[in-house]
Amino acid sequence: MYVDPNNPLELQISDVQPSDAGTYSCFPLKVHWRLTIEVTENKPELPRELLLYIVPSATGAGAVCFIIFCSVWIHR
Repeated sequence: MYVDPNNPLELQISDVQPSDAGTYSCFPLKVHWRLTIEVTENKPELPRELLLYIVPSATGAGAVCFIIFCSVWIHR
């Protein structure tokens, strides 16, 4: 935990783990802080970088299928 001396109303907490869930109270000087840590399950989002690989691959596969279809149709 870290409190910035220039902004004593801001508390920075790092390395929070699910086992830290609960309600905490702190009374530094004349400031009253109440912190509640809740654990929620989030579905992982599809990274944008992954879309850079999926979209061109799907487009290329579609183009190959279209070329094969046209080649078969022309030679019939």
